[in-house]
Amino acid sequence: MITAAVSYPTTTIFVSKQSPALVSLLINPDQLETLRLVDAPLRDRKQIHRELEQVKRKLLAGTGLDYQQDVQPWLGDEVTLAVTAPDLDRNSETGYQPGYLLIVTTRDPTQSQAFLERLWQKQSASRDLVVEPYGGVKLIHSTPSQSQPGSSDIEPGDIEPGDNVTLATAQVGDRFVLFGNSPKVIREAITNAQAKDLNLDSSDLYQQALDQATAPRLGIGFFNLPRTVAWLTDEAIPFAEDTASTHLFDGLLVTLDLEQGGLLAQSTLLAPPNQTLLQAAPALSAPVAALQFVPESSPFVAAGQDLQSLWQEIAPELDSYTATHQFLGQNLKQLQQAWGITSWSDLVGWVDGEYALSLLSDKQSTPDWIFAAEKTPRVEAAIAHFNEIAQQQRLTAGAIDVEGQAAIAWTKLLTVGADRRRQPLSLQALVQAVHTTVGEYEVFASSLDALRQSLLTAQAPTLSPNLQQAIATLDPDNDGYFYVDWAALKSWVLPKLSVRRLAEVSQLPFVESVRSLTISGYGTEMNLRQGGIFLQLNDY
Repeated sequence: MITAAVSYPTTTIFVSKQSPALVSLLINPDQLETLRLVDAPLRDRKQIHRELEQVKRKLLAGTGLDYQQDVQPWLGDEVTLAVTAPDLDRNSETGYQPGYLLIVTTRDPTQSQAFLERLWQKQSASRDLVVEPYGGVKLIHSTPSQSQPGSSDIEPGDIEPGDNVTLATAQVGDRFVLFGNSPKVIREAITNAQAKDLNLDSSDLYQQALDQATAPRLGIGFFNLPRTVAWLTDEAIPFAEDTASTHLFDGLLVTLDLEQGGLLAQSTLLAPPNQTLLQAAPALSAPVAALQFVPESSPFVAAGQDLQSLWQEIAPELDSYTATHQFLGQNLKQLQQAWGITSWSDLVGWVDGEYALSLLSDKQSTPDWIFAAEKTPRVEAAIAHFNEIAQQQRLTAGAIDVEGQAAIAWTKLLTVGADRRRQPLSLQALVQAVHTTVGEYEVFASSLDALRQSLLTAQAPTLSPNLQQAIATLDPDNDGYFYVDWAALKSWVLPKLSVRRLAEVSQLPFVESVRSLTISGYGTEMNLRQGGIFLQLNDY
């Protein structure tokens, strides 16, 4: 059994405790390929090998170097990629230029130093090189060649983020090799390693997360959530470094392991010291029964218990970020126009039992949806409230039959006719929503066809194989599931979020290989919330 060479990353000494995000691989990348191939069916192994080789080529694209010849002989057992800052110069008027730092360990410092020399020899043909000592380390970076148009006014000492600086490197001692997208990134990394109170290891948030985490076998990720969102959305940091956070959660730590068909991450969400979380044990010990109404083809599923309490907790957090605030606002505006709904609480504030929500298609601008809720007194009151809203919107509630099941449809009646002077007018009913009672559940849908699919599914429940696999992998004692078929939904989700950097991240080689994502919560203790994340990787 291959396990991580170290318990937790040692490269974090170079990463600022204000860094938005880092992901560390704690085994040699060639061991990762071995694990992936052993786990895969024979028919898929050639394709997986080609995919991993493509990743290696992309990492060295434009350098004229070869992974097997130039990197493999010295590459060690730890690789860390960190976002060092959402914006290097902290000036939004100059545009957002994030800092990126890649830290790798070397098992042969002589060969790794030779690699850097060959790398810069290749670069010197088109770039002017600058060699400078910093903190006892030789730092090398490139500037636009003086022979290139528009570069004659640039002096090495004037280099700032955004001045076409594409690479900076340093070898630190006999163990670490650093790569950055600006010399400023490398300088700060060296400073962090020498001033221990600046690096991530000195972060109380990070250390608290490590104390609660299970030891990783494959890798680890740590995210300063407000800063990660700022990096993804090109927004300003939502609060100053010397002020208390107003967010529900400040940090997320995940420990990674390889499971059949994908990656399993054990997650720990951390609330700031001034934040109080509702203490709760996992609410479920078996899959949510409401999942019986979710068609197998659903690319998005959310299921659990007591949606009312969950929404009350997360709504202020979602609203505090511009991207999610705009996304929720746009969809609420559509609901207001069609239904007269003025707040999201009108839709979810009454669900205090089990529930399941699913989308049916990613091909429409507004996909069909199905929502099943366990019947409680509050559900009955909500239906009466929806009837009142329907009347205010001049909708008509009428009894219909769907697959032999009595249902109520809220419809908008329209008059139609080719020529009103010569032909009699006729009525056309446009279904706005429909609902019915099935056993202990009330099932709502956005169309007759959606309700039909849900009722047929309930007769012989069959979950998506991806979701079935995720449920089998995650802890059975949980708070429910949030499932996304990423391959099916990303073309619909990303344009609606309008987050350019998130779109860029989605095109990274590893992210492109993700088929689906399933998140589950395992309960809350103190100011921590534990959970699991299963990333299913593509089949071939």
